[in-house]
Amino acid sequence: MKVLLTRRSADNTRMAALFASAGLEAVSLPLIELEDTGSVLPGRTHDFSVFTSAAAIEVLSSREERRLCGSPAYAVGPRTAEMLRQEAYLDVRQGPGDAEGLANLIAADFVGRDTVCGIYPCGEARAKDLAAMLEPVSITLDLAEIYRLTECEASRDTMAAALGSTKGGAVAVFSAESGKRLVAQARRLGLENAFETISAAVLSQRVADALGADLFRDVRVAAHPDAESMVELLVDTRQRQES
Repeated sequence: MKVLLTRRSADNTRMAALFASAGLEAVSLPLIELEDTGSVLPGRTHDFSVFTSAAAIEVLSSREERRLCGSPAYAVGPRTAEMLRQEAYLDVRQGPGDAEGLANLIAADFVGRDTVCGIYPCGEARAKDLAAMLEPVSITLDLAEIYRLTECEASRDTMAAALGSTKGGAVAVFSAESGKRLVAQARRLGLENAFETISAAVLSQRVADALGADLFRDVRVAAHPDAESMVELLVDTRQRQES
């Protein structure tokens, strides 16, 4: 089964390898790319750092920024944690895959301590307010908005080819924003009817709610908000289609 990916080029490449190991064929249509904002990290010392995306790690790596490697680094999930280890972060603490669970992990580790402050290298746009989640336990976060994601406009021919290639397959949607972006571009190009033959595999119910279920053959939600669960969902989708 073919699966359409609309994330950044680098993310699509990584996911394509994961899909291939499960017998899925990726169709790459990057509709977003990463841009360094140039914002610098605050100069003061922090008790910990927190990462909710691979993009922040990539930007710091490209800058050869190593100041955060020696303090505890909290990762939202397994892939982010593995990237931090590859970048030689010495104390990587892995969350369960969502912002709420990550906030709970941080709170538990610093319970009873005063004046705890972390640093959060992040994008200009964020789905969840992690700083607000930590405020009730008197943990503050310094935000460092070091990257932005910029939309790439696909040509009509490129979009039509990608959707046509995915006919009878699925699109993997990892965020509400990426789902809206795909649908909006397809509509601008007059190609939204192509979704009638394509299933949508989404990472969470929030993504499903934002997508517009009436456009797709069906919309199915992963059991957990991580890449492994997305692969399991897509394999199950393929099996359902073949049965």
